[in-house]
Amino acid sequence: MGKNKFNLSFKWVGAATWVLYVDDVKIACDPVLCPKDTVQSYAWGMKGKRRTEPAYVEADFQNIDLWLITHNHEDHLDQRGLMVIDPKATIVTHKNARSLLLPIHPQKLASIEWGQTVIYKMKELLIQIEAIPAVHASNSFVALLSGGGNGYWLNFKKEQSQLDIYVTGDTVAHEKVLYALKNRNVDILIPFMGAAFKNIFGGPLTLTAEGLRALVHSLKPAVILPVHFGTFSHYLEPISLVEDLSDNRVKIIKEGQTHTFSR
Repeated sequence: MGKNKFNLSFKWVGAATWVLYVDDVKIACDPVLCPKDTVQSYAWGMKGKRRTEPAYVEADFQNIDLWLITHNHEDHLDQRGLMVIDPKATIVTHKNARSLLLPIHPQKLASIEWGQTVIYKMKELLIQIEAIPAVHASNSFVALLSGGGNGYWLNFKKEQSQLDIYVTGDTVAHEKVLYALKNRNVDILIPFMGAAFKNIFGGPLTLTAEGLRALVHSLKPAVILPVHFGTFSHYLEPISLVEDLSDNRVKIIKEGQTHTFSR
């Protein structure tokens, strides 16, 4: 990274929903904004109940430059969430969420698959986004039935400086993921935690603390901002297990909190 630092502000709304400023570029991810006690139904009769209210104010979702949509599951993209996406925003999505997003009539919608990239010039930043494999189960058959999803590798450049951010999406530390990340280092890691549905065949469907340890060992991030824990009843692993890693790069923030820093 060059000598010109990036100013960053990260707000966690709950579940996989967050808002990030990189300098003046405003980025948001996976808007699920249903109220507390909402029960969602997933495949094979699985259900999840929201434990907390989404922690946001209206301004959080105004003037979003870039939306990242990892996949179409309702605990990542629901009807209330769709309503806050401005049609003028740039949207990058996994293909399985495209049909949900099209009714918004977005002006800039890019559906990308693993290994594909898109490049945007936003304000003073050049942003390259690559779709990284997200393997949504510990068992290959269950992962296939889960319908797929994307992680995202974002590279920001300005003048002689650059910044790399990896958003895991709903994945486990699968060999396909680790292979795609081989020989990379990252500045900021945003892992989707919670060991979702770890009690079913093929579970867990998202990262465990041990899975996070494997990613950290590979990527050597400077800052780790966990999300996707606690919000829904099927996020079964407590964040205390991540705290037990005793890694000072991990910044545990609460729903509705904002972490401001520079890199």
